[in-house]
Amino acid sequence: MLNFPRSQENIYFIPGLINTGVNHLAVLANSVTGISLGDEIGIFDENGLMNFNNCDNEFGMLLVGAGVYNGNQLAITSVGSVDNCQLDGIQIPGYVDENKILARIWNAFTNTEYPVHLLIGTGEGVFGELFTVIEDIQYFTPPWSEYDSETSMTIQVMSAEIQGFLPDVGDEIAVFDGDICVGSLKYSLGWESELTFMAGQGTTDIDGFIAGHSMSFKIWDATDAFEENLFSLELSGDQVFTAGGFTQISIIGLSAEIHPVYPTEFSILNTYPTPFNSRVKVEYGISQITNLKIQVYDILGKKILTLFDSVKPAGYHTVSWAPHQISSGVYYIHFQTEFTTKSIPVVYLK
Repeated sequence: MLNFPRSQENIYFIPGLINTGVNHLAVLANSVTGISLGDEIGIFDENGLMNFNNCDNEFGMLLVGAGVYNGNQLAITSVGSVDNCQLDGIQIPGYVDENKILARIWNAFTNTEYPVHLLIGTGEGVFGELFTVIEDIQYFTPPWSEYDSETSMTIQVMSAEIQGFLPDVGDEIAVFDGDICVGSLKYSLGWESELTFMAGQGTTDIDGFIAGHSMSFKIWDATDAFEENLFSLELSGDQVFTAGGFTQISIIGLSAEIHPVYPTEFSILNTYPTPFNSRVKVEYGISQITNLKIQVYDILGKKILTLFDSVKPAGYHTVSWAPHQISSGVYYIHFQTEFTTKSIPVVYLK
């Protein structure tokens, strides 16, 4: 894995919550693979309490804690909400007890944000417990968590030769039925040994494979945080899903889908959602490495805050903004490189 040394302070996932005195401790264990030095992990509550200093009962996706991975065990403290409205008090934002703990990773090398599935070692993976131990993280997540041993299929990967791709510990392989991930495996020893994982059959309640459908495979490259759509030049073994079946697959001459080429100029590609009420994201492209400053201004031209101010490599990137304690209205996200400037309006509605 690439090491990308930098400050041990968060620069991407910044919760911006006041300390309520209610906290939850999540410990990222030493066993976690697939992330590199300097990557950040953000802890989210999908239905966190969002309003401040009132009793409006606003709930939504909320960043409640974050940390920078330094290669060792990492303790992340999340901020819990306070609701004293029944006592004629106020509400203060934070996580809500018994809500599920969600996480996203920010890859510091490629400036890529992506969701991960948490493999919990201690606790049930919800806020309000004494503490939670996260034993590992996983990118490919099948819709089912416990397969039916009578109908699931065993897939043994005997070998995988990949052109232009050097697998490493933390990378993942997944098998798909169409667009549905039906089974996955995270590499812990590298690709030299045989690897076996399960594919789950679909039910009336849970997506999975359909018997008789053909298999396809994808790779998650943990180093650069890209999902590789793989095109097999030769795939030996039975490539059809079978309920309760077993197959041995040798993937020979596998070639990875080429990543999109760098933009030819600085461009803003997409802004979503708009209007927004919690967090807005802007996707943009840079044609060459440059000093980049991203700032937010109000409609009167007053600077609200700086989202980013550092060197940014060529490629496609995303910046996000979650306003806190400002009024609804039109704001401008302003990009300034060594070569050009651009601004894009966004509408914030509480």
